[in-house]
Amino acid sequence: MTMDMTAFSVCVAVFSGALIQGATGMGFALVVVPVLALAAPAMLPGALLLAMLPLNAYVAWRERHAIDMRGAGWISAGRVAGTFGGLWVLVAMPMAWLNMIVGGSTIAAALVSLLRPRSRRAG
Repeated sequence: MTMDMTAFSVCVAVFSGALIQGATGMGFALVVVPVLALAAPAMLPGALLLAMLPLNAYVAWRERHAIDMRGAGWISAGRVAGTFGGLWVLVAMPMAWLNMIVGGSTIAAALVSLLRPRSRRAG
């Protein structure tokens, strides 16, 4: 059985992303999404989310002593509400408006980060 270069590239990206995520706490999607978007864009975001489950389950188990269960409960409740709210927006809003809102909010976030007050360190 042979593996083509596309499948090999995705496997290397998933392995590298998992290694980086496991070591630093972030990076899986940053590594995998560009490769998967070029190799098989129809698989996004489902394949990415499915591939992240075992790694996230392992990290949660490994760090279970440090999990703030009360905070995790609030975050989970917010995610559920946000998921249904976001799904409603995707279904109800025309694509042109959605593109304008996403683009506008991205520009606004960049401007806010550029214009935010900077703290001065005593030296």
